[in-house]
Amino acid sequence: MKITSPEDECWRDLADAIVLLAVEDWRRSRMQMLLPSLETRSASKTARSCERFFVSPYFNVLTDLDWPLFLRRLKEGFSFQ
Repeated sequence: MKITSPEDECWRDLADAIVLLAVEDWRRSRMQMLLPSLETRSASKTARSCERFFVSPYFNVLTDLDWPLFLRRLKEGFSFQ
C-alpha cells in the first residue's frame, strides 16, 4: 500500500496494531490451551474468535495479506514439533 499522507500513515499504523494484537491474543490463548486449567475453555473461545477475524472481510480491509497463507504460517510457527 502506498502511503500518500500522514493521515494515511496513521490509518496504516492503526490497522497494523489491530492485526498484531489479534496475533498476540491468538498466541496467548493457544499457550493457555496447552496447560490444563480453568482458563482452557476461555482460551479456546478467544483462539476461535481470532481465527474468525483472520478469515473475515474486515481482516482483508486492514491488510493485504493472504489470509489462508497467513493463518497456516501462524499455526506452523506455533507448533513445537
